[in-house]
Formats: sequence, structure tokens, C-alpha cells
Amino acid sequence: MRVDPANVQGFVMRPYSYPFSRHLLCRIVNSAGARAWLAATIPSVTNAGQSLEGRPDPLFNISMSWSGLDALDVTAGGEPIAAARSQFDPDFITPSIPTALGDWDKRFDNRDLHMILHIHCRSQPALETATQNIRAAVAGIMTELSVNAAA
Repeated sequence: MRVDPANVQGFVMRPYSYPFSRHLLCRIVNSAGARAWLAATIPSVTNAGQSLEGRPDPLFNISMSWSGLDALDVTAGGEPIAAARSQFDPDFITPSIPTALGDWDKRFDNRDLHMILHIHCRSQPALETATQNIRAAVAGIMTELSVNAAA
């Protein structure tokens, strides 16, 4: 079976050589808003079929946890969800298992980690601008978790 690289996020198939990156750990607080944001954002996600020769800036990817799919209200019943559930490692479905995503030094509950927004840039100013734009776009839709907060 041949996989279309345009249907795979870029960082899954090759490492990025950009010197600056930020990974925003997010919790969804508005399901409908998050679904709309994702639908609008999909075209901006860097895919593996995309050429990086022109060094586009930023490169952007999204990671989603099973808890995140739950928070989007897309896991409520139905055949496709049952099939998807059977393909997920149980460690990632059962949030009570602390080893699934690490305990992040007990700074937050793994069930709160719904999505990671990955930003890769060629310069620090570009990273700051991209981060500011993404944070503004998800305001009221997601809250950012912090691993630097006091336990």
C-alpha cells in the first residue's frame, strides 16, 4: 500500500532542521470552537509531501491525544470511532496510566493534555510571531498547560 505524503504530517516522515521550535501543550475548553479552528487550520499544517527547499517559515504540526478526541466530541459512539479505538494503544486511551504521556513532573493531569501545537521556525523573531498568532487564534478555544508552573 502506498501512503500519500500529502496525507501525513511532515515531522512524521522527516526531521526538521529549523533551529527554533516551540510546543504548546493545550487543553480544549470549547469543542465547537476547536473543531472549527482545526478545520480552518488543516491547510496550514506542514505535510510530508510539501517541499521544504524554499525553507517555508513557520512549519506547523498538531498532535492529538485520545483525551483530545474526546474533548472534541468526536469519540461519541459509532462504527468509525469503535474501529479507531481498536487501533489506539490502551495506554493512550486510559488516562489513568501515568506512563502513557509521562507525568510531566505531576504538574498537570494527563487527561488535560488534549493537543500539542508544534511550531518550527528559522529565527527566534519568527517563532515569537508565529507563537503569538497561534495563541491569539486559539484564545477562548484552548488553554495552554505549563510544565513550568509550580506543582
